[in-house]
Amino acid sequence: QVRTLSESGSGGFAVAGGYTLASRRMGSTRLRLGAEYDYCSGDDDPDDGDHGTFDPLFPYGHYYQGIQDTFSWKNGQDLAFKLDVYPPKTTRVPHAEVQYHFFWLTEEKDGWFNAGLGQIRRDSTGSSGNFVGTELDVTMKYALLDPFAVLWFGYAHFFPGEYVDDTGDDPDRDLCLDRCGGPPAAASLPNPHCQAIAYLLRIVASEQRCTHVAELQEI
Repeated sequence: QVRTLSESGSGGFAVAGGYTLASRRMGSTRLRLGAEYDYCSGDDDPDDGDHGTFDPLFPYGHYYQGIQDTFSWKNGQDLAFKLDVYPPKTTRVPHAEVQYHFFWLTEEKDGWFNAGLGQIRRDSTGSSGNFVGTELDVTMKYALLDPFAVLWFGYAHFFPGEYVDDTGDDPDRDLCLDRCGGPPAAASLPNPHCQAIAYLLRIVASEQRCTHVAELQEI
């Protein structure tokens, strides 16, 4: 995917690929190994009056640049390696995934932005480098009451890089995520299964001192 804004000279692209493993010995289980590289431009001189930072039209959280939302497709580069597992339907686990992301700023004088396109930090001198850090994501879906209630939950850990170290506090960050929902036709139905699971995961997250995000929605 490529988007460009000719008036400002900003733009971005994403390249992804992978290989799916399947065989008789694996039965109906499938594994997919993949990698993705996302690039978008930044502003090399915030004071020259030209806006070179790429602005994505539709930001999307908890997915493309990691489920922690500490990075975005704005003045950034993301190299991600992925392992997807598709077990047999009898396991009630339609999908599990492990991702590892490497984050860099494109322009060191421009800002570091989160998934909501809000600026987290900016070093106007450009002396803090451009390596923001890495993130490990582990997620899984479980069919509670297929197709009306499917739980998507996971854990993520952010490892700060030199840019974070040199611009302020640099604590590691943990996040626990759970979403519960179903197809559009079932989205308006009462879902006590989802509510109960979300409550239990909130308790686990608080005991582990893990930032927690719980959402009830279509997935």
